[in-house]
Amino acid sequence: MIFRSKCTQTRLTSFSLLTAGHAAFLAFAAILTFTNISPLRAETIEDSEENVILMGEAGHFQMTELFKSHPRIIVEEQRARDAGLEILRGKYVTLVTDLPLNRSVREIVSAVDAAYPILCQFFGIHENPDWMLNVFLMKEKEPFLKANYIPDILPPFQNGFSFNYDCWVFEQPSEYYRRHLVLHEMVHSFSSTLLGDAGPDWFAEGMAEMLATHSWIDGKLTLGIMPENKNDVPFCGRIREIRNAVRRGEIRSFEQLANPKPEDYGTNAIYYWSWAWVWFLHNDPDAKNALHAIIPALKERKTHLTLTEDFLKNLEENRTEIEKRWLIFIARLEYGFDPDAEFPDTSPGKPLEQEKNAKTIKKFAANRGWQNSGIQLKKGQIVRVRSKGSFEIIQNDHESWLCETNGVSIEYHLGQPLGILQAVILKDGEKINEEDLNDRQPGTFHEPIEIGTARTFTVPFDGTVFLRLNLPSAMLKKTNGKFLAEITLKNNE
Repeated sequence: MIFRSKCTQTRLTSFSLLTAGHAAFLAFAAILTFTNISPLRAETIEDSEENVILMGEAGHFQMTELFKSHPRIIVEEQRARDAGLEILRGKYVTLVTDLPLNRSVREIVSAVDAAYPILCQFFGIHENPDWMLNVFLMKEKEPFLKANYIPDILPPFQNGFSFNYDCWVFEQPSEYYRRHLVLHEMVHSFSSTLLGDAGPDWFAEGMAEMLATHSWIDGKLTLGIMPENKNDVPFCGRIREIRNAVRRGEIRSFEQLANPKPEDYGTNAIYYWSWAWVWFLHNDPDAKNALHAIIPALKERKTHLTLTEDFLKNLEENRTEIEKRWLIFIARLEYGFDPDAEFPDTSPGKPLEQEKNAKTIKKFAANRGWQNSGIQLKKGQIVRVRSKGSFEIIQNDHESWLCETNGVSIEYHLGQPLGILQAVILKDGEKINEEDLNDRQPGTFHEPIEIGTARTFTVPFDGTVFLRLNLPSAMLKKTNGKFLAEITLKNNE
């Protein structure tokens, strides 16, 4: 879906921070719990290599009267100058910083100004020309204390924090992540001041992370992107964190995602799982409406538990198929993931015995991910899959590879030759549970069966056969061609 604002063309496809650290913070969190304020949240960020960076020891608060009544900080030129701070003013933001006013710092103002109308369009809010966010971008905390820009109500934090119209962000290790964190905090402030509430934790954090994941190219802002590669989002390792969790067998069910664990707030889990789930729901054809129904409900002052329960009820009609696509998404999540190419029809197939001579030949597209064969198999059956066809992978304007279904032996992807034909069995049960999500036996989406031009194998469990070429998701849009696959029950030949 394409969203446009006055200053940018934007595609929306696809809060803040705490670890339970020291006694002062724990005492403050205890007060918040007593006054029915949601616990502060924690976040870490992970770069594209091996380092893990703790994002903060403060968190986004659900708005209560305690915070609503706190006055907006008035940014005065003289007070800022006396503390050695610089001020940049935009249409929707006042930026106060102790950093040098270089290009990347100045562009934060432009990015926030571009983001505001986009967020209004996304959330269905009329633009208010008087809406204004204060962003305190800090290299050191002391000048802001001197200027009284850090109120007593603010708990200790390390990287970012927001409530009402004010947010505080410490300098980050990359220009991208600095903007990401500012946009993340902006979504919190936007939700709290214009939507009535940020919603349940999974929704609030997922929305903030999804929308803050962005591209900024030649002054044009795109929110909610799926990054094409790790270099597009340096020091934001959400995909890497998900991949690590998948390998550890920690994929979460919808019930688990809707009810984050207490320990998630002291790690990065609340952020990468909420980001992945909300991005998936926003892009899934059967789940998007249920997700977005939460937005107008925020003004109804429902409890977060009720909002989550209503959301899950709204999924019920298509929940089994949505959960199947969640498994397909999370098992294959990688940079450049394309939902249009990767989300298949997940309806159960028909038993092969009903096909003529227990054999079927079907045509498949090379430029799509997992594709439903329409064939249902039973555990223990012996099946042969043979394939024929060629496809073209366009590398650039001057080079392309012509491949067959046995793949390219000189290059591998996810442990198998690039472009080789693969098969999996999707269970046709009525519910996908945590065990199904983390099942790694051969024939699951975690361990596809390598087919190539031909292979005979024993069906590991009941379900429907899915086929695909082993290509990165980002490469599918650059691939042309089709292939034929013949599926035969060997013991019925």
